[in-house]
Amino acid sequence: MNKMKRKGILKRIALCSVALTMLASATACGKPESAGGKIAVIAKNEKVSFWDEVKKGAEDSCEELGYELLYYTATNDNDYASQIEAVNKALDAGAKAIVIAPNDPNELNSVFDKATKRGVKILNINSRSNYDGIVSYVGSSDFDGGAVAARNAANIYFSSISEDEENIGKIAMIGHTAATADLRLTGFRATISPTLGKFIGERQAAKAQAAAAKAQEEAAAGAAQGGSKGGTSSGGGSPVEIAANAAATQAAQGGAPEAAILNAALGAARSAAAGTGASEADIQAAAQAAVAAVTGGAPAETEAPEDTTETEAADEQTQGGPPAGGADMIADFFIEGERCGTQEAAYEEAKKLIEANPDIRVMYTTNTNTTLGACKAVEELELADQITLVGFNSDEEELKYIKSGILDGTIIQNPYTIGYIGTRYAIQAAQGQGVTGSLDTGVTWISAKNINDDDIQLLLYPEKA
Repeated sequence: MNKMKRKGILKRIALCSVALTMLASATACGKPESAGGKIAVIAKNEKVSFWDEVKKGAEDSCEELGYELLYYTATNDNDYASQIEAVNKALDAGAKAIVIAPNDPNELNSVFDKATKRGVKILNINSRSNYDGIVSYVGSSDFDGGAVAARNAANIYFSSISEDEENIGKIAMIGHTAATADLRLTGFRATISPTLGKFIGERQAAKAQAAAAKAQEEAAAGAAQGGSKGGTSSGGGSPVEIAANAAATQAAQGGAPEAAILNAALGAARSAAAGTGASEADIQAAAQAAVAAVTGGAPAETEAPEDTTETEAADEQTQGGPPAGGADMIADFFIEGERCGTQEAAYEEAKKLIEANPDIRVMYTTNTNTTLGACKAVEELELADQITLVGFNSDEEELKYIKSGILDGTIIQNPYTIGYIGTRYAIQAAQGQGVTGSLDTGVTWISAKNINDDDIQLLLYPEKA
């Protein structure tokens, strides 16, 4: 794509976002009449390249509108002290508005109050403050980021599991220490849990159906050898009882829940009852006794469905629904590690989780440092083929891990647009113009399949546009 054309597209993307959300009084392009002054942008972490792209967007916005950019950054995601210092520096320098990604939702409130009393507008990007005087928030939805990561992780992992693979493995999550991790983890877990439940439920139902089919075959064979009608065969029971016991045993060995075991026993018993004169009561009793025998419990007090139609309806409830055990059972598949503030800590945490849980098959991380740490651990342990690894952000090292097959994909948040629009809103607010209270800049999934697409390259390398 032509370089000038790429740059024009990038600017139009950001400008369209502004135009779609600003109030009628806001200026969509060109320099306002009262242009001039200083705008401060305060980032979270000097060691993460995400903030370099935010800075680039802020620089372009200030250049276009005739403002001077004051740029500051904290040392890490937990460093709010240097952000307080940066706000004070910005006030001393005469900044008309401050754009900040707060490293704590509450610790900066006092200095924000100081700025507001001086008439300086405060805007949040990337993360939110609990301060009441925040004019606007510009950034992606952390919940949505986790949800997009979950959908893609599920598509990659569950499609790779063979039908005869017994252990579908565990899902590990490593969050970073900033507050943004909370919703990223919640979005991931809330989105992948139903998919996991459906997958497990379908497997349980398939095992129960297979067990019932096998039991029916065995029952037919036993009947052919000569069982008495409705009575007891020389094999230790009537054909109905033999079929029910065989189906229940097979279903239980396959890991089916008790309801599915009962349905399997009923189906096999009904098939075996044909031509024997056995009543529905005989079938029900044989099935419930079979279930009690394999589960170690008493026969179910609740009557089973009285006809084939209702039995089939009950069996259908296991198709695509939650597995036996419900939410508690699904929870057992998740492992959440300790929150990590550095790449080194995430590397150690990922290794610890994998060594303690060798059946981990999916690992999700919530920012650049946790992603890079997990990638290093998976690469070192040579588990890229076993673990589906998904992360957050687009550091150059993360992109290398995608290309090498260690990292299956990552969520990017369009940091250039966050910086560009956040700064533009700050300028408009400083001029007394209205701005929207919140703008979601969206998230994008990047994997080896789309990393070289023009639109993805534009998001990854806006400085080259």
